[in-house]
Amino acid sequence: MALRDDGVVAGSVSGGCIEDDLISRMRAGEFAGDRPSTLVYGVRRAQAARFGLPCGGTLELVIEPRPDLSLLAQIEQSVAAGRLVARTLEVASGRCSVDEATPDEDTRWDGKLLRTVHGPARRLLIIGADAFMPLHPRERGEHSAHRPQGELT
Repeated sequence: MALRDDGVVAGSVSGGCIEDDLISRMRAGEFAGDRPSTLVYGVRRAQAARFGLPCGGTLELVIEPRPDLSLLAQIEQSVAAGRLVARTLEVASGRCSVDEATPDEDTRWDGKLLRTVHGPARRLLIIGADAFMPLHPRERGEHSAHRPQGELT
C-alpha cells in the first residue's frame, strides 16, 4: 500500500478498516520520520475486532516513510523487462538494496529484514478431463497430445 502526502492511496493491506487508520495516522504526522518502523494491529482482542481481523489474528506492517525512489524505478524497469528482482529493507537503518531473485523465493520477514520479490507473475495452466474424455491420448486413438492453436498466455 502506498500513501502520498496529498492523500492519494494505492493498494491495500486489509479489508479497509486498517487503511483508514493508516491514512489518519499519516495525516496526524505519525509517520513523518526518515527511518522505517513496524506497526502491529490486532494484538488485543478489542483491536482485532475493531479492525476486522478474523479470529483475533494480527497484522504486522513495515512503515517506510521515505522510500528510495531510484530503487523503486529500478524495480519497475526490471519488472517491465521481465526480470525477477528482490528488494531488501533493513528496518533499523533504513538501508535498502535491489538484487536478482530466484524463482523459488518468496517474501521474507524476520523482524529485522524485509525482502520482497518482484517480477513476472507465475502462471499455471490446468488441463482437465471428464468422464467423457479419456486422459491419455492413445486411449482416444491419437498418436500425440492435442495442442491448442495460438499462443497461450
